[in-house]
Amino acid sequence: MKYILLLFSVFPVFLHAQHADRPIPTAPTSLALEMKGYGTALDETVAAPDLAAGVPPAFMAPPRGLASRRSPLLAAVFSAIVPGTGELYAGSYWLAGLFAALEGAGWYFNINENRLGDERTTEYRAYADAHWSVVKYAKWLNDNARNFPGGENAVHIDIDETTPGLPEWQRVNWEQMHTTEMAIPQFSHRLPAYGEQQYYELIGKYNQYSYGWIDKQNGDYWFPSDKFLYYSDMRGDANSHYDTADLLVNLLILNHVLSAVDAAWAAARFNEHIELHSGAQLERLPDGRAGLAASACFSVRF
Repeated sequence: MKYILLLFSVFPVFLHAQHADRPIPTAPTSLALEMKGYGTALDETVAAPDLAAGVPPAFMAPPRGLASRRSPLLAAVFSAIVPGTGELYAGSYWLAGLFAALEGAGWYFNINENRLGDERTTEYRAYADAHWSVVKYAKWLNDNARNFPGGENAVHIDIDETTPGLPEWQRVNWEQMHTTEMAIPQFSHRLPAYGEQQYYELIGKYNQYSYGWIDKQNGDYWFPSDKFLYYSDMRGDANSHYDTADLLVNLLILNHVLSAVDAAWAAARFNEHIELHSGAQLERLPDGRAGLAASACFSVRF
């Protein structure tokens, strides 16, 4: 179904014909490029038209193309790189703004969630350094490891309690501590080196490390202390921010894919459903002069 709108009606450009009794030749021309400023009506390199000789003027030459087509592939590539740019290229301005806005918002919240996760990580690490002691944990192993199945293979852990100013994690013989931990099947992990991500994770995750918390005294192995639970919640809060940031990255990838598909579709719609036709021809006027009649049609297919 095609709706035709007549955008331009006849407007005469009067030319004086040397021989009014001869028929005026007609030839179509494009005003689309002319109206966009891609040239001038008259080509100065061409002499004035000789209507008597039947030679049309230079500006009556048929157009090479009426409107630029949009490449669906190029539109998809644009939006795959920067969402919204492909829609902008294809003339779909509202969706261009939507995809661009989603991209900007996604990156803003992703950066913010990572920042919050980093802040919470700094907080829970400082809390652990203040309330969990590898020396206390090693002492508990020396006193209780032999009470567990496999404890007969545990070794005594040397602890330096005399050197002033020595950090706690440097007071313990870690090799001996690892030997004891691996001797007991109930202990599923070895304590990683101080400062590693796994170090801070394990001390707030497994009960074998609960005795390193300053408020955990001898008692039920499976009963965590208040500081152990509080620390676990702090780590959980930090991880939730990182999880949200990861989710936003996945949504950003989806935004790129959807924008690329939509941009290709928008370019195809541009090429299929919108056509601009324009033309002009010379006509003889009642007084014998030649007049330029121009018209343009805009058609949309449904």
